[in-house]
Amino acid sequence: MDNVFLLGALMYALVFWAVSWKHPGVALALVFGSAPFQNDLSGGGGVRFSFAEINLVLALPLFLVMLVVGERRARLWPLFWPCILFSLACVASSLVEWRAHSAPTSYVQMFLFFFVVVPVFSTLARRADDLKLALWGLLGVASFLALASLITRSPAGVMGINKNGLGGSLSCSLIVALELWFHYRDQPTRHKTALVGIMGLLSMGLLLSLSRGGWVAAASGIVLVTAMRRQFALLGRVALLMMPLIAVGWNLLPPESRDYATSFSADRGNIKQRYVNRDNTLAQWRKSPLFGAGMGLRKEIDATNFVVMALAETGILGLLTFLGLFAAFYVMIARAQRTTPRADFGYSLLAIGGALMLSRLTQGMVDHYWARGPTMMAWASAGMATGVLWFEPSGAFSTRLQRARALLALHLVETRRRTRKGLAPPTLSRAELHAAKQALNVVRGERAQMPHPSRGVRDPLSDLAEGLRDG
Repeated sequence: MDNVFLLGALMYALVFWAVSWKHPGVALALVFGSAPFQNDLSGGGGVRFSFAEINLVLALPLFLVMLVVGERRARLWPLFWPCILFSLACVASSLVEWRAHSAPTSYVQMFLFFFVVVPVFSTLARRADDLKLALWGLLGVASFLALASLITRSPAGVMGINKNGLGGSLSCSLIVALELWFHYRDQPTRHKTALVGIMGLLSMGLLLSLSRGGWVAAASGIVLVTAMRRQFALLGRVALLMMPLIAVGWNLLPPESRDYATSFSADRGNIKQRYVNRDNTLAQWRKSPLFGAGMGLRKEIDATNFVVMALAETGILGLLTFLGLFAAFYVMIARAQRTTPRADFGYSLLAIGGALMLSRLTQGMVDHYWARGPTMMAWASAGMATGVLWFEPSGAFSTRLQRARALLALHLVETRRRTRKGLAPPTLSRAELHAAKQALNVVRGERAQMPHPSRGVRDPLSDLAEGLRDG
């Protein structure tokens, strides 16, 4: 039986590498799409891993080989140094107190998210469109889980996934579906209709999961996506369409589940235990306020508030560097969105990355942050957003971008030509003049492909380039 299992695993790895070498998007889709399945497949071994982590481990050598042979270029991503700073704070906390049973697992988990997931997802894909398969794969898996939750109505979760893990995965998927709907809504495709149905199914599944942390996570991510798209009125109309479905889902819940979901009394056992865990965690922090009580504490105490747990594990130094990491990420998002057209799919990756990272932060305030599935999705989306900085432009967008740059250069050259008449001294640098001349050559080369003027169609850009032939 063991030999058959090993043979099957070897065949899967070989097929994975063969297909993913030619189509890297498949590898990313297998990692991202399988993330909701958080089940431990180790069989009780010392190192626990899920199916998504198996795919990630298989994608890592593929990524490294592509770097070595020159198929991909090694880059220093913007979050590298913030991640290094937080890692150093973690090492400092371990020097204060080394937790032999739990620290190694915590370090491996952090290393995978920071230094494997982000570079793999930002570099393996060449174009933003290569990541569509991963996003649609996630929606397919999440829809299956939401349907299973709707059928079973089990408060304990489905398929061995607990309610908080299920709620976190469905909230991430709902955010992805909403952003994809924004992307496709003005395009002549049926994607937007399918996405409305998917959002309805995911909303009902999220409601039936009874994960209040998942509800908060979805709300925060949706607000960020809507703010980036500036479509609050449109979101309101979609919410009105979803209300009947949510009402039906709420009525499907048994009375005790509805009471559980709406009760926040400190006398309830689960809420009372959270206060106990908080007090125990803060007591650990007071032993070493600056450096904390050592990495791995979150494996020994129920970590239901990431701020308190980060403070206890790594002290004030660790909490500040951890929050600084997110600050650096959102600065990157803010800068990238200024130069990325909203119609380009790269903008959707920026919105999804920002929203999923925020959703994990908000859910981490009331639940486990370092969970296997949803946190994998969040850091993978951070890698997708990082990749927007150096992805190759898609075909149509590349042409528009090229012509826009040429138009800007033409204006610069025209300004210089007019200043020769004595209106003002030239303000262009030598590098700007060189770029303008290159842009002129691009536009002149496009003239042969433009409609003939006799058909009544004029191209002002090419006309201006022709007029500046001697400029």
